[in-house]
Amino acid sequence: MIYMKKNKLALYITLLCLIVTLCGCTLPQSTTGSGEKLNIVCTIFPQYDFCREIAGESADVNLLIDRAVDLHSYEPTASDIVEISKCDVFITVGGVSDNWVDAALNASGNENMKVIQIMDYCTLLTETEEGIIQEHEHDSHEEGHAEEYDEHVWTSLKNAQNIVAGLTDVLSELDPKNSEIFQENAGRYIAQLKDLDHRYEEMIQTSQRQFLLFADRFPFLYLMNDYSLSWLAAFPGCSAETEASFQTMAQLISTVEEHNLPYVLTIDGSDKSVAEAVCRQTGAQSLELNSCQSITQKMIQEGITYIEIMESNFSVLKEALNK
Repeated sequence: MIYMKKNKLALYITLLCLIVTLCGCTLPQSTTGSGEKLNIVCTIFPQYDFCREIAGESADVNLLIDRAVDLHSYEPTASDIVEISKCDVFITVGGVSDNWVDAALNASGNENMKVIQIMDYCTLLTETEEGIIQEHEHDSHEEGHAEEYDEHVWTSLKNAQNIVAGLTDVLSELDPKNSEIFQENAGRYIAQLKDLDHRYEEMIQTSQRQFLLFADRFPFLYLMNDYSLSWLAAFPGCSAETEASFQTMAQLISTVEEHNLPYVLTIDGSDKSVAEAVCRQTGAQSLELNSCQSITQKMIQEGITYIEIMESNFSVLKEALNK
């Protein structure tokens, strides 16, 4: 994956803030402690939806990356910096795609906000070249190791429960007057997540096969690990590649034929070119799993939720594993 070097990114963000200031837009300070609602800014949709469920009308929850921009290539705009500067709580993932966050926080001038990384609430996974999954405890203060961990922790319903519980505790501490509301809302929401998780477990345990092929990137390591599923993927989860090598294509095609797979999987936001090529060669069809990384403002206005997405993924997996 190609990233802007850290020093260049910091300069870029500093210049954005200078432009904002020159235009007469001074950066507001946090409202924590003023008696107003908590102002929460989230970098991606799952965090945003979790906070909406926890807070209800008792906090202002805003989504920063809401333009269907790829999480892995996102760069903040001047208006994004202004939005960050106003918040009481800033919720990020904590992985390699957050390489812009430190510079943005420094440029915002808001020293009072609470910064939360959702990876802190999860046991993190990496996959070795031999396909062995390794577990790690995340240390948000550890330098230079973010790239070791798969950052797509929200694709696990088990992780989602832990993240919601952790966020609820933080919000309750920051806004004690609404703590009871936060705790009650979170309790109901975690029960829904747990019920869906159990349905996944029961469905997968009784499925005809336990193997999936992703002719695409693979941001579902945590979901696969939760239910002990096996898989083969064209690219890693954070890969910037879209064109598969001859060797990769040959392996994907031979695996579909070897396992007699009726479906190959793609992810949201993909051009699906690799899957289309595999399907042409094998006669398989493609199904899409939603990794929550391509949610637009229009979809949010139409009422999309994390649970709705995971319900849809349940139906996709059920079909892929049982035909």
